[in-house]
Amino acid sequence: MGYSMFVSGLTHVDEKRVWPGFMLYTPLSGSSYQLVDMRGNVVHEWAAPEGLITFYGTLLENGNLLAKFISGAELYGEQGGNAAVTQEIDWDGNVVWEYLDTLTHHDHVRLANGNTIVSVSDVLDPDSASKIQGGTPNTEANDGTIRGERLKEISPEGEVVWEWRGYDSLDLSSDVIPPARPRGVWLHCNAVEELPGGDLLVSFNTLSRLMIIDKSTGNIKWRLDRDITASQHNPTMLANGNILVFDNGASRNQSRVIEIVPETQEIAWEYTGAPPDSFYSFNISGAQRLPNGNTLICEGRSGRMFEVTQEHEIVWEFINPLVVSRLGLPSRQVFRAYKYSSDSPEIKNRV
Repeated sequence: MGYSMFVSGLTHVDEKRVWPGFMLYTPLSGSSYQLVDMRGNVVHEWAAPEGLITFYGTLLENGNLLAKFISGAELYGEQGGNAAVTQEIDWDGNVVWEYLDTLTHHDHVRLANGNTIVSVSDVLDPDSASKIQGGTPNTEANDGTIRGERLKEISPEGEVVWEWRGYDSLDLSSDVIPPARPRGVWLHCNAVEELPGGDLLVSFNTLSRLMIIDKSTGNIKWRLDRDITASQHNPTMLANGNILVFDNGASRNQSRVIEIVPETQEIAWEYTGAPPDSFYSFNISGAQRLPNGNTLICEGRSGRMFEVTQEHEIVWEFINPLVVSRLGLPSRQVFRAYKYSSDSPEIKNRV
């Protein structure tokens, strides 16, 4: 769905059916992270460090913000990333932890053990790159390289205590780049979630695949069939064991949010636009299942965030009012958004 530069903020609310709480979001390339109430009022914000711009963040149970800040509008630089820093910032804006690696990109997650997983671009050596199959010929990076993927687990002291490398763990004969995609980025890990027991649910955007990594061995213990999603974002495992994911549908020009049964790979629930092409974000975006059964959807390209019931009725809608300059054009884009209840550990007694 497109957006009007003249319509923004809260556009609809059904107070009887919306899940009450606060939403955290930031425009891509913005100057601050915003926490808004269900009327669209800003109740708290965290400013970006001088010289950096926002990407996306989450609230931790201690009330701190865990966020990524980048040094330019393009998340990938010549060698794979320009995420300047991942920071934990307290409610008063003080930085209490940070990890600097210019090759980090997209997602980060705080683990139950207190460590933090970050996704890191992995520039493959020429021999390894030559074995990556698929994609559009002659579409490697300008310097001829192909980027793979590493996941790094960082301790509070900044030490790398665990690492996973895609090239060593995936099947080069089956995990191939789809024909229409460029060869410069093989995997493009845009989401990581820790599952009960410690395994990792990941999204490889270029492959249009979700996978579960056995963290103890590094092996892939589950993968979603390639035909189900196209350039997906933000998979999360629900309490019932199903996986909720924003299916961008880049090959169909239609997006949807689907709930997948991992064992059968059947779709248990689906949200689409009416008509279908009225809901479309070919990149970024996300979805969050809320405690009352509603789903918060971030249609990232247009900066539209809205909540739907299980019956697909829209009960709340908010369009990012913060227009920024991104790649020389006005933009409301939002990578991802999250809602928190007023009595959650992240919010309680703070607003």
